[in-house]
Amino acid sequence: MLDEIEIELGFDPNAACSPIMISSYTSYDPTNLIWLAADCDGDSISNEDELSGPDGDINTTDDNTNPYEGNGGDADEDGISDAQEDITDISGDAKNNPCLPVQNEYYTGYDITNSVWSSADCDGDTINNGDELNGADGDASTIEDNTNPFFKDFNFKQFTAGSFTNIPYAEPDVKRGLNISTHDTSASRIVGTFNFIAASIGEDPAQWGVITEGSFDVTYTVD
Repeated sequence: MLDEIEIELGFDPNAACSPIMISSYTSYDPTNLIWLAADCDGDSISNEDELSGPDGDINTTDDNTNPYEGNGGDADEDGISDAQEDITDISGDAKNNPCLPVQNEYYTGYDITNSVWSSADCDGDTINNGDELNGADGDASTIEDNTNPFFKDFNFKQFTAGSFTNIPYAEPDVKRGLNISTHDTSASRIVGTFNFIAASIGEDPAQWGVITEGSFDVTYTVD
């Protein structure tokens, strides 16, 4: 989880075991010294020792134990344990909502095979998570035609009589994000925010950052 997301959610970005992750979590960095020294399932065995096993070889798997074993279930399969979601959401709704907590566009800790997560729409672009990952051919194993379930993927929006059609982008150098907060069809008025993000140069994979953002309040005519 990126530092800025942890800070926004109230976690310590330097605490390797915060937030609490479920036992199937594998998105950690096994080479990071802070994470290796931590004990993320509280069994008095460090993460490094759990991964290394009795022979001390982190590359062998037959004798390893799980550094997240016993951390509880994940009802919505969003990659954050029920225990953690209960801590951060006193309403109790987050553990059954695959889109809470809100994740950034790089997040991959979800379970694509889970029907609750796949049927949700975590970026609010009217395309459910499963369809975004499966792409045009319905095959989740092909990457070139997939879009991102945590990012509104389009070049532009077209509308007729107040209905919006999503137009996916094809990985250009600059991505455009549009968040429509109000669409008043009787007044032909749209209010919301926008942002433009660009890819870094010389990094693989490329890192994306906001280069400009703002708000809009426009009226339109329908042909």
